[in-house]
Amino acid sequence: MLKLLRQGNFRIAIFIFLATLLLYLPVIKNPSVLLSRGNDLEEYYWPIAFFESEHLISDRTLPFWNSMFFSGTPLLPDPQSLLFYPINAIFLVLPTDPAFIVWFMVHTFLAGVGAYLAARKGFGFSRVSSIFTALFYITFPRAAGFAEAGHITLAASIAWLPFVLLASAKLAKSPNFYWMLVWSFSLSMLFFLFPTIFAPSLATSLLFVVVCWFYSRARSLRTFKFVFFGLFATIGLIAITLFPQLEWLPQTTRFILLKDRDVYPIWRGITEFVRAVYPHVFGGRDFIFSLDSEKWIACGIFITVLAFVGFLKLEKKLKALVALLVVIIVFVSLNNISPFHSLLLASDWYVLSRVTTRNWFVIALVVVFLAGFGLEKIGKTKRKNLVLTLGSLSLIELFILSWLRLERPIIKNEEVPQKVYEFLKSDTELFRVFCTTRCLSQKNVALYNLQTIEGYATVYQKNYYDNFISLSQVFWDKYSSTLPPSSVYKFQEIQPIATILGEANVKYVISPYTLNDPQFTKVAQFEKYLIFENTKFRTRAYFYVAGATKEIEAPILKYRPGNVVIDASKHKAGEIVFAETRSSGWKARADGKRLEIEEAGNKLMKVKVEPNTQFVELYYYPESYRLGKAVGILALAVLSYFALDCLTPRRQRI
Repeated sequence: MLKLLRQGNFRIAIFIFLATLLLYLPVIKNPSVLLSRGNDLEEYYWPIAFFESEHLISDRTLPFWNSMFFSGTPLLPDPQSLLFYPINAIFLVLPTDPAFIVWFMVHTFLAGVGAYLAARKGFGFSRVSSIFTALFYITFPRAAGFAEAGHITLAASIAWLPFVLLASAKLAKSPNFYWMLVWSFSLSMLFFLFPTIFAPSLATSLLFVVVCWFYSRARSLRTFKFVFFGLFATIGLIAITLFPQLEWLPQTTRFILLKDRDVYPIWRGITEFVRAVYPHVFGGRDFIFSLDSEKWIACGIFITVLAFVGFLKLEKKLKALVALLVVIIVFVSLNNISPFHSLLLASDWYVLSRVTTRNWFVIALVVVFLAGFGLEKIGKTKRKNLVLTLGSLSLIELFILSWLRLERPIIKNEEVPQKVYEFLKSDTELFRVFCTTRCLSQKNVALYNLQTIEGYATVYQKNYYDNFISLSQVFWDKYSSTLPPSSVYKFQEIQPIATILGEANVKYVISPYTLNDPQFTKVAQFEKYLIFENTKFRTRAYFYVAGATKEIEAPILKYRPGNVVIDASKHKAGEIVFAETRSSGWKARADGKRLEIEEAGNKLMKVKVEPNTQFVELYYYPESYRLGKAVGILALAVLSYFALDCLTPRRQRI
């Protein structure tokens, strides 16, 4: 972006910024269309962003552990936590709601700048064609679909894809350290945002480098030298989260997908797929609103025509390559109606991706840059009016599709009245709460500083996932992104057992119906929701002595997410049970001496302490993070050295 401004194109940057404001006009008019849909943004990303910024400010350190949901769950290795993503600093400066609006706009603006530079400097388009290419890219309806669904990481990924494309082209044609750095940095940002997008982006980028190198007039082996160095630099930059993710992955629910092998979206036929690509032509407003988030693969007619013109102007070998790439993505996206469905479903990578249309960004890039190329070829025939007409019609169509998706009617999940949160907040004790129908908004859980045993996420601890069957007293045999699964609580009354919930530090249970266990005592009711207090409630930490008639509370002197200090001075010997989910990254020490953390029968943590122990500290700090941090520091040092070397004039190097 700085390069764009240095070259005197400030007006183009302003133009892209104004187009960004125009694109988000429905959000500016009514922020709730983005922020209050009960979607992934509100139910997952909003609480996480709020939680991270609050604890970063109050504790002056990044929280590596999420204490809000699932009786505690790792945050550091969560691929969607965005802990080390630099643009997350927005949430430290602005309140969370406006910060998210700015987040989307910043990434859309960056996407436009990147697309302009890729078209202008990477492909050599004229200024007019490059501007249209940039506007096509930011208004392509897939991005608006990500925003509407609350998929903030996918929406942000579009900002870095053009920079990866630009750097790939430059590495193939004129390789140097600068473009290697842009390539590595952009790929790293994609990884911090969404590792599932990072992998296909890297593969597509490497293929693009090879193709551009093959067609380059000045082929140089320096290209592959910088590519290999760039790969090592990328690994170094992402090591701080890559290593913890690799350590945590075997402990998660991700591999349950391989057991059930259920991939989305499920199409009703080829007709629905075609209608989803051109919903405004073959479906209309109601069909646009009815399309599931993962089925939103809309494209415009005019931009398709321009892309087809660009395709016809390609060289024969490039035509074959582009056609093959598009066909592969289409066949993968067809999922259950693909002629290769059985073959694909047998592949673990396909099943683990879970959503086949996530790779549709490749189609978006191909269509957008082919359309820009089509305008470029039309412009060379001196038909400037035709260029402006076709470009403008394409933009109008894309804007309308994006606006329609952003203004999709809001359908929110039912939740408890605000008085329920106020009632729970009034109890200052450290406890957890459980709603049998998932009636607590995760956003409000974060706002009121509550902690629950249920929740919504795409990845969480396998041991806790299995233990939730005992906690909720329900059974299911398929992967679920919610605990309890919607397929259970929507069709049956969950009847938990007070003793089991008490072990997990659950003090209150909320339910729209009466609970059968007599150990639950009704203490309040707000509208249809009953609040029961668990008489078998146990404190967050208790000291268990063999032979004792009951557990004794272990006072918590300090409680921060991922760092707890327990007073053990009043007890002689035994075990301390800490009611948070056991994870391999946890460590313990007693009076400075390392302790072994064991997993209790209820998947919580326990440590054995010696007589006369004063304090026990438990903290979450995986060794993989320590290693990743060291690799990252080394990578930054090496990159800094080469950067200084490149910036130093040759005369001063002698």
